[in-house]
Formats: sequence, structure tokens, C-alpha cells
Amino acid sequence: DALFTNKNCILISPTIVELEDVLREVIERRISISVDAGKEVGQVIYAERSHQGATYLMLANRDRKAGYKLKVTVPTKGGVEMWDMETGKSYAIPSKIVGEKTLIELDMPPAGSAALVIDPKKRPLTSKPVVSELVKDILLDGEWKATRSLENSIPLDSCQWRFAKGKWSDWMPVSLAQRQIRQEMGMKYTVLEDAPQPWVRYEKPSTIKLRAIELRFNFQVGTMPENGIDLVVESAELFAISVNGTPVKNKKKGWWLEKSMDRVSLTGMKQGKNELILACDYRDSYEYELEECYLIGDFAVEQEGDKIVKERGAITIGDWCNQGYAYYAGNLHYGKDVTLNLKPKERAILEISDYFGACVAVRVNGKLVSVRGWAPYKFDITKSAKKGKNHIEIEVCGSPRNLMGPNHAPEKRIKFVAPHSFLMYNKWVEKRNLVPYGLFAEPHLLIER
Repeated sequence: DALFTNKNCILISPTIVELEDVLREVIERRISISVDAGKEVGQVIYAERSHQGATYLMLANRDRKAGYKLKVTVPTKGGVEMWDMETGKSYAIPSKIVGEKTLIELDMPPAGSAALVIDPKKRPLTSKPVVSELVKDILLDGEWKATRSLENSIPLDSCQWRFAKGKWSDWMPVSLAQRQIRQEMGMKYTVLEDAPQPWVRYEKPSTIKLRAIELRFNFQVGTMPENGIDLVVESAELFAISVNGTPVKNKKKGWWLEKSMDRVSLTGMKQGKNELILACDYRDSYEYELEECYLIGDFAVEQEGDKIVKERGAITIGDWCNQGYAYYAGNLHYGKDVTLNLKPKERAILEISDYFGACVAVRVNGKLVSVRGWAPYKFDITKSAKKGKNHIEIEVCGSPRNLMGPNHAPEKRIKFVAPHSFLMYNKWVEKRNLVPYGLFAEPHLLIER
């Protein structure tokens, strides 16, 4: 009662709007980050530090889709300097003194950031930034030359299993096959959040006798790649490998993606349906964790039946999953020749509007221009361009998401990925739920002056 009847106690309804209104009346906002109407932008957060009389301000936009024209008000006076966190360069930007505060106007792109220094020893830069004039907008449409940075791949994540010469099981995920094998042999299942770590589980040798098992996989070949097909399997030395009943010489030829993932050249393949069998003496030991395996090589993948077919060497704008690269885990280079004839004071800006990948890089005539992982996806290629024909290359950086999953989940993008995300057998989707990758809109080449 004493608290609520105190003269300094203000009672409000539990809404963020009313709370903000009251706080605005009783406490002066130290740093204001707003748009034109004076509305504060909650998606843009900041960190403020002081050092030797100067104010250091780091702004970050948490919105991945929306950008903002910001008005930032800081309770100090001085000149403003922008620190470019990508290049390490710094330069003065325009600002305005309003009373005892400094007003800064910024264009903040989606997921963008800005590092500012407000120095009271420097005078504000009052001149407005020069606005470029658009001379020409060149749409880079049509086909692009496609070049991979990594072998193309197909996951073999569904199999049948049996104890030696016994009856084959139904088709199932490899992880479920391992669970059944371990249950049949009286072993504990290991792929659980509460399972002990290997060095605890296998501190003492297991007394459970080993048993010979076989895993059977099927794959389709439409066109045999000139350089053949490799099998990627963890700890290849543990397995006897055969294709269509013919033993394969189990000789490692290096590793792929990770050093424990061995690659072995497959033989005995044919056009149409092929049968791959992995056999081993399974035992309760840390080496024997059955995992899905992969086929890799210079080929394309026809999604209907995951058939290995000939690669076109070209790609159009759109999801690369539908163009032969459904499970591709590397980077894809989009190449195109463009003729340029820049006049004095003209600049060439390559603009990429819509894509999905880990990040994107641009090269012109073989020279790297820049790499970007967030907007704005604008690349000044003027210094790398020459008069006449120029080869422009856009490298979209991929990831193993569609290859390794979780791609049998009901959603394309799971908010939280944990071990159980790969083991949702009660929600299992047979047709893999793939995330679209690649360039989704034609890039523009802007000629500005």
C-alpha cells in the first residue's frame, strides 16, 4: 500500500505502448534511433562506449528483411566518423548539431550495422553526400555458365539391413537400422541427448559378441560420369563393399568434407538400378557408428528418383535444387560475359537482389571484388572492369544443409536443430524437404555517374 500510494509511483495498464509513453515523460531517452515520424525502431539495437572524451556507438539491425532510414540522436556534440568494419577504413559523414545533441541520418540495410565515433574535438561535416546519377541499368538475364567448387553429391540415407545371410528388413533410415541392430544385439542406443560420451561408454571393452551385418542401398544411374563415381563412407576400412554383387576394391583415395569421411572409387556399376552393400562385423565399439553414406562425382542429379545424369554446365535464375544440384554442398559459380565501355567518371555497380546461400562473392576477369554476407548486395566492379568483354562471376556459397539435413523433417527450416531433429521417425517425410539455394532474381549491372 505504501508503495502504490507514493507520489512517485505511476500506475499503468500492462501494455508496452503505455509504458513507453510514461517513460518518455519521466526519463529522457539517452540515445534515440527513429524513423521520419519520430517512431523509435526497436529492431535496431546499439552499444555505447566512451573513450578519451569521444563517444563510440555500434548499431545493429536485427531485421533480416527490412532496412530503415534512421535518425540517430546522441547526447554529445562533435564531428561524426564512420568506421567501415569490412575494410578498416574510416571517413567523416554529415551530421547536425541540435541543441546539446548530435543528429545523424543513416541508411541501415537489412541485417546491417554501423560503427560511429562522435568526437567533440572535431567539427561536424555539414555537406550532403553526393547522389549518383543512374546512366544505364543492364539486366543480366538468360543462362549463366555453372561451375562447381566441389563434387556433386547424393545422400544414401535409407537402407535395408540383415544379420549375415538372414532376411532383409524393410527400408528405413540408416539411424533407425542402427537402433534396431543394437537392440537385437543387446546394446544401448547411443544417439540420444542423455547418452554417455564415447570415452565413458567404452572405458572398458564390451563383452557383447560381434555379429556380421549387411546394409543394402539402391541408387539410379542414367548417364555414367566420365570420371566415375566415388562412395564416401566413414571409416571405410571397417566395411566390405560390393556393387551389384561384385566386390569393390576398398582402397581409400583421400577424404571428402571431413577427414574421417573416406572416399572409395566404385566399380561394377551399370545404367539403371544399382545395388550397393556394405558388410561389417558389428560390435559395441566407438568406431562402429553406422552413418548414412554418399555418392559423389561430376554429375547432375535428377530429383525424380535421385538419378545420376549428365551435367548441363549451365544454369538459369531460380532454385539450383531443381537444376541438378538438389544435395550439392559446395559453392556454385555463375559466369557471364558482359561488354562494357565506361566513360570518364562512370562507375559499374553489380547489384544482387534476391539469393540464398551462406554468403556471396563477386569476381570480374578472375579478380575477387568482394564477399558479402548481408545487405546491401552491391559490388563496385569499376576497378576490375576493362573496355570491351568482361567475365563476371557470382559465387553463391552453399552448405551441407540439403545433403546432411535435417531434410526429412516436416519443415524446411527448423528454428532449433538438435540431435533429435534427425530422428523424428513419427514425423518422417519420405521426400526430402530441401531448402532452395542460388540466385532467385536476375542481377543488375548499374552504370552510375
